[in-house]
Amino acid sequence: MNTVINLIKNENMKMHHQRSSTLILVTSYLLTTTVLFFQLLNDMLPFRAAADFIIYADHLFTQIFILGIVIQAVHLISSEYADGTIKLLIIRPVSRNYILFSKYVAMLLFSLKGFSIYLLLILPLTTLLLVPEQWNDGFMRISFVREIILFKIILSPFFITLAFTWGIIARDTGTSLFLSVTVTALTMNMMPIIPGLSTPISIVIWSVIYVVLMIISWERFKHQEV
Repeated sequence: MNTVINLIKNENMKMHHQRSSTLILVTSYLLTTTVLFFQLLNDMLPFRAAADFIIYADHLFTQIFILGIVIQAVHLISSEYADGTIKLLIIRPVSRNYILFSKYVAMLLFSLKGFSIYLLLILPLTTLLLVPEQWNDGFMRISFVREIILFKIILSPFFITLAFTWGIIARDTGTSLFLSVTVTALTMNMMPIIPGLSTPISIVIWSVIYVVLMIISWERFKHQEV
């Protein structure tokens, strides 16, 4: 257990010292805030309830930040191959499962940090622009909680796994980044409910894809020669 915790700490320290992780967070916040300010100033968001506005803002930020998460996840994996540091990790007396698991948890913590800062700081600031009449009991709706919380629980692990899979298979930053971002852009709007399908069927399909990606990335990493 101590080994896993130390590996996770090391991965977190790597990301903390990388400019890319900070740049992704700052850019995601600034882009979201800028777009919302622009649309509000031009009266392009005629929402009746604050909850509707927050769901819209949350979706906007989520789409931007998920792309950032994918970029960071690809970098976390492919940079190890590009720099040759993957060999140093593999020759250590540590299971490859632990190594990949630590990177996966570190990326989940990164996404959690990004979404938490957004919900606690950025979103309240933009929501203050709404007129008082728009504040109602919409926040108590079940759909509101589902849109804000559950949506992220599904998205983050799925796209992190997707990025890891391409990074491990391609072992090249450019190729991995292109494939991961392309697939993310094409599929993001189909989650969690695939157009034309019911919610249960959609969840089953995405769950199967997630498990398949997890197995492919894990098995490939375990038996890969470096």
